Amino acid sequence: MGELLNQTETRQTIAAFVSGSQQAFAALYDQYAPALLGVLVRMINNTSLAEDTLQQSFITAWKNRSMCGVNKSGFFSWLLGIARNILAEKNVEKEKVSITNHEAFKEVYNTRASASFL
Repeated sequence: MGELLNQTETRQTIAAFVSGSQQAFAALYDQYAPALLGVLVRMINNTSLAEDTLQQSFITAWKNRSMCGVNKSGFFSWLLGIARNILAEKNVEKEKVSITNHEAFKEVYNTRASASFL
């Protein structure tokens, strides 16, 4: 795993991802997968399901990359929305999928945001 991308690099990488760059996809995976997995594990308290959902989320993101904007802060939210939809399709209890008031999401988001991760 490489260095975390700065704000300019992240925007450029997202733009390259949207254009179909597999290298950009890999860089974004390295950048965002750990945080997304952490949120998913805390949301559903099931590591196996969280890991499966993480993988499906990135596959779905790749397939739907044309719908992604180049807004750095919105990329994680976009991925999280994909993950929530996948969990909903798997019939995971709605209370476990909702993150509006979820402390784990807030904790990870605030930690990563303060580290210029998101």
